[in-house]
This record gives sequence, structure tokens and C-alpha cells, in this order.
Amino acid sequence: MNRFLFAAVALPLAALAAPAMAFSTITQSVDIPAANAPLASVLGFAQFDASLGTLTSIDLSFTASSLTRIDFRNNNPRARQWTISPSGTATLSGHGFNLSDSDSSGPFTVLLEPRFGPSNPRTGSASYALGYGASGSLVSGFEPFVGNGTVNLAFSRLANFAVGGSGGGHTLGDSPFAGRATLSYNFAVPSAVVPEPATWAMLIAGFGLVGAAARQRRRTVVAA
Repeated sequence: MNRFLFAAVALPLAALAAPAMAFSTITQSVDIPAANAPLASVLGFAQFDASLGTLTSIDLSFTASSLTRIDFRNNNPRARQWTISPSGTATLSGHGFNLSDSDSSGPFTVLLEPRFGPSNPRTGSASYALGYGASGSLVSGFEPFVGNGTVNLAFSRLANFAVGGSGGGHTLGDSPFAGRATLSYNFAVPSAVVPEPATWAMLIAGFGLVGAAARQRRRTVVAA
């Protein structure tokens, strides 16, 4: 009987004593600086303050794009045709992350009609874009991301717009390449315990059983 009474009280008390956890997320975004590819950039993110809680996972993602413009000139009395093959890769890496994405488009065809006289060449232009995006998550190896300073990740870019064809002239512009990276710290925070109604009911019932047992014991002693 005593064991039963102990369990009736101990179980709800244990439920009250068990720490409850709340979960939160801190997100920060960093612009990938615009630059002509190929080039590498260092992206700095604020480290996680361990006094806020315990890290459970870290999410990282990036999006980026590259754009180029090609100008064509046809000084030939015949039609001229060009083939453009864009391709490239973007990678964000460091401290357990290695996010990479590639884009290969085309080939595209550009056709310029014959010129109209020696002083009237046919000209044209075209713009081509490449897009990139990747995401990943860490569930361990958080040490480089914890502290009061900055954690650095490396972003590298490569874009290639190859032009080939049957002659004529072309001018390939620069390939500006930019984007945005986002880092999220997911962490757990101990929170104040708020008992569930069922826990309160178990606790009240347990104390009721203890009281009933005490009264029964007193009656038994008096009767003896």
C-alpha cells in the first residue's frame, strides 16, 4: 500500500520537476558582393551566443546569379550565325558546409542577316543569365559557430559564356555575379514548467490517497 501511495505522489511530482524546453531560431543574411566571375569572396556571419541556449542545428542556404551581354557585328554580305554556351558554378563552403550548384544552359543561336552596304553593318546584342542555389544543415560540429565573434565562409564563383560561330565579330561583356546567403541557428532554451491539467489532477488525486490512508490508519489505531 505504501509503495502505491508513493508512486501516486512521485509520478506527478516528477512530471512537475522535468525541465521543459522551448525552441527558437536566429536568422541572419549576408549579401554576396557583386563581382565579375571568377572570384572568391569571404562571407562573415556573427557567431552564436551560447548564453542563449543550446544549438541543435545550423541551416545555411544561398542564391546567386550571373549575367552577361554579348554584342554582335556582321560586316559580311552573308548572314552570320553564332552559338553561345553559358555555364558556371557557385560554391559556398567552410566549417562542415560545402554547398555547390551549377548551371549549364544552351547552346543558344544568334543569327545576323547580311549587312546593307559597306557602311551599314548589321548589329545585335543578347543577354544571358545563369542561376544558382543550394542549402544544407549541420547537426554536429558546431564549435566554429559558437562565440562572440565572426565565423567566415568562402564563396567562389565561376561563369563562362563561350561564343563560337561562322565568323563576324562579337564583344563579350563582363559577367557580374552576386547573390545572398542566409544562416540560421536553431537552439533549445529551458523554459519555466507549466503543469498540464492532467498533471495537476494526478497530483491532487495522489495527495487525496495519502490523506485517506492517514485517516484509515488513525481509525485502525483507535479501534485497537
